[in-house]
Amino acid sequence: MSAALGLDFEETVVEVGGAYEVMKWDSHTAIDVLAGARYWHQEVSVNLALAGTLDVGDLEISRGFAAARSGSVDWIDPVVGARLRYNLAPRHDVMLRGDVGGFGVGSQFSWNALAAYSFTFAKQDGVTYSGLLGYRALSADYEQGSGRTRYVYDQVMHGPISGLTIGF
Repeated sequence: MSAALGLDFEETVVEVGGAYEVMKWDSHTAIDVLAGARYWHQEVSVNLALAGTLDVGDLEISRGFAAARSGSVDWIDPVVGARLRYNLAPRHDVMLRGDVGGFGVGSQFSWNALAAYSFTFAKQDGVTYSGLLGYRALSADYEQGSGRTRYVYDQVMHGPISGLTIGF
């Protein structure tokens, strides 16, 4: 008898938005307000395979069974938040950022908290390109459907993050 079970889960989260500086003091510290959207895509597939052989004397019986199921879900959360920036040196900032979103439009509620170091590595034609290294916690409480088609995602993810920021 042999059995194999496979489970694949893929998740993509993409954010777009804007920031506006509302307060600046001592030429190093600033507070920005943020607004935007967070797009979520999740895909899962499950595979099960069973095979068995019964050998009785000169009689051999083999039987196999396989099943597979997959699906995906997408949603968009509006988000609003704030960011505290401190300029360490020209082109080098540390920041704390927090936002909330969902509001029943996509997920019921989502939140994000980020502590990061940002460094500008290029400026060209009025566009600023910055790298980002930090630690992030991201949560969403999403639900859709009912009965056998009900999908619930209520998760907090956290860990190191790297990214790219493009400013206009």
